[in-house]
Amino acid sequence: MHIEAGIEKLHYESYLAIKLIERLLIKNNINRVLRIAYDFDCDDGGYYYPLMKTDTIFVNPDNCYNLRQYNNDDARPENMFYPGYVCDYTIYGTILHEFSHFLCFQVYKNIIDDYKKEFPNKRLYLNSYSNAEIDEEIANTITLYISNPYLLKLISEKHFKFFKSFFKTPRPISSNNCFLIYQKFPIHVKNELKTKWGIIYNFQNKQFEKIEIENSTMEKNEV
Repeated sequence: MHIEAGIEKLHYESYLAIKLIERLLIKNNINRVLRIAYDFDCDDGGYYYPLMKTDTIFVNPDNCYNLRQYNNDDARPENMFYPGYVCDYTIYGTILHEFSHFLCFQVYKNIIDDYKKEFPNKRLYLNSYSNAEIDEEIANTITLYISNPYLLKLISEKHFKFFKSFFKTPRPISSNNCFLIYQKFPIHVKNELKTKWGIIYNFQNKQFEKIEIENSTMEKNEV
């Protein structure tokens, strides 16, 4: 296992993502060279091309959100993201997302076909980017499995078990670990977790709970 960061001044969030990826590679005995580079000419937050430079993930920090500039009071739809949530537009989340593509195309090469067989008629729309194509849906789900596995388990245990059958997540699969991440969520993200996914934290019982939500929101997100 070897990770090279071709970056002179590494963003702190990039560092956190790299350390988490390192833990995943070690935990799963994956011996691969992985390179992470900044591309300031990229129009998106990042990209991974499986047919060229297959060992390199590219990220453009200028097109990613910086948590130090995050407005906790901004409840607009485009601000419904955070590390460890179903949607993460930070450098941290972008690196994990592109790494998820790397896993699919270079390490677990049958995972996409197996996913289609396992969920032929169900789509898990964790965020709007999942609508693009099945590869993005899988990458989004793997990103959550890596960053906050217990939350994925709460949203869809079937999807959680599917990815667990391929590799181990580097984070603890526990309610306590999920709560540590949940505590950092802005209030509007916590509210969306409740209204969109039917997940709340019961402080009295000190555990997450699933509740009924109106208009069959879960059916719209997992169809």
